[in-house]
This record gives sequence, structure tokens and C-alpha cells, in this order.
Amino acid sequence: MQLRWLPNALSVTRVPASLSLIAVYDPHPSLRLWFAVSLVITILISDVLDGAIARRYAIQSKYGYVLDGWSDRAFHIAIYLILFEQGLFGVCFVWGLVFREVTVYAVRASDSTWHSTQTTGERALSKSYALVVRLILLVEIFRAGTQWQIQFPAYSQIVVAVLCVWNLTSYAQLSRRFIISWRRMA
Repeated sequence: MQLRWLPNALSVTRVPASLSLIAVYDPHPSLRLWFAVSLVITILISDVLDGAIARRYAIQSKYGYVLDGWSDRAFHIAIYLILFEQGLFGVCFVWGLVFREVTVYAVRASDSTWHSTQTTGERALSKSYALVVRLILLVEIFRAGTQWQIQFPAYSQIVVAVLCVWNLTSYAQLSRRFIISWRRMA
């Protein structure tokens, strides 16, 4: 089948696109901001399309699964760095978020049953976390681009608290899965 390479190519493009997003993101020159918005949209579309194409044409692979996770981690880390640069997150908090991404990838790469044995709750937590992180980025891009000042003084504290709770819950699940996969490998 001629499309066999397409899902993996879509996944791989998210890594340089994520790095480019960090490099070009600047809310003040509107051209750079709109270029960043177009990169975010491209990354989000490629994230949806890679898996959809692989499933539609029955060309899923373990390599594609790992590659998709790697590309997701690149995008999430880019988001964290942009939000750090915007002053929404502190450096220690960003370190915790990045370490979560490393842990997710370690579990995903070491546990071959990770995807097939995830509970509905675990999968929902993972998907909703990704959605929330991406929505926070979009709100921040909109806020920066329109000079809109959120009239809610606790906005950044609420964002940090929500992600902190999500990360602690995620760490608890990831730690359990990591220990199980580590025991299997030993």
C-alpha cells in the first residue's frame, strides 16, 4: 500500500514543527503570532490524522505508536516552554511537567501492553490532559495576540493547580505502570 509511510511521516513532522513553534512564537509581531497559530493548527491536525489514517487503512504498527507518543511529547514540551516564557509557569513547575512527559514516554516505550491494557479512566485522563494543555496554549496565544487581560486575578494559579492535580494523578498511575513493566523486564 502506498500510504504505509504517511502516518509515520505525519507523526515525525510534529517534532520539527514543535521546535519551530518555540523559535517563532512571539505575541507582539502579529506575523510571527499568526505563523505560530498556523503551526499549532498543523500540529493538531497531524496528530489526529496520523492515527486515523493508520486505523482506516489497517497499517498501525508498534513503531508508529511509539513515534506518535514521541511527537506528542515534543509538542507538549514546546507548550510548557512557551507558557514558561509567557510567565504563566515557573521553572520548577515546568521541570515537573517535562519530567511527566519523560515518564509517560518511558512507560509507553517499555510496556508493550500499555495501550491495550489501559483502563477507560486511564485513557480518559491521558486524552483530557493533552486536551487541557493544548487549550491552555490556545487561550494564551489568543490572550497575547489580542492584548486581552483576563480579569480574573487567580487565573494563573488555577491553571497551575489544575495541571498540578492532573500531574499528580498521572504520576500515580505512571509509577504503578512503570514498576510493573520494570518487573517484567527484570
